[in-house]
Amino acid sequence: NFSTPTIPEYGVSKMYNNSDQRCWFITCPHCNHSYEMDFEKNVYRLPSQLASKQGRKYMYRCHYCGKEITDKTRIKGQFKSLSPSVKSLRGYHLTKMVNPRISADDLIASKDGYRRKADFYNFDLGMPYSEKTTALTKEILEPLKTTLGFIYDMRGFADPDDYAVMGVDQGD
Repeated sequence: NFSTPTIPEYGVSKMYNNSDQRCWFITCPHCNHSYEMDFEKNVYRLPSQLASKQGRKYMYRCHYCGKEITDKTRIKGQFKSLSPSVKSLRGYHLTKMVNPRISADDLIASKDGYRRKADFYNFDLGMPYSEKTTALTKEILEPLKTTLGFIYDMRGFADPDDYAVMGVDQGD
């Protein structure tokens, strides 16, 4: 099954965290470091003079040596497990950064096209995302079960007839 993580520690995100967590690792041909690409570390804005000369504003680069990570390097990556001791569930993290058809400029254009930062993280980086200021927590929900009479128990429900459903609009 394929799905997109949305909120940390829920749904697909929780399942992935309980899996063997396979990520696409690349090896920098310049310094030989092997790592999973990270948007904050590997997308680099070129200086304006170099950008106009090369006809692009951004590039992927190794965060260890600073040299460019080419499409060829991204293609040659391989999945490695972050939790190899987990044998019961395989989980794969896919990000658009490993797709050789998507340049760093394309990724930034996509990011700038989203209204919400969470959408970029969810759909392009394949990562769960939640604003710390708007995240629902146990501390927020717990008082509601007594003040509003909710039967929700943070540990789950004892009887299927006891289910309560609630929708919350967190806004953007």
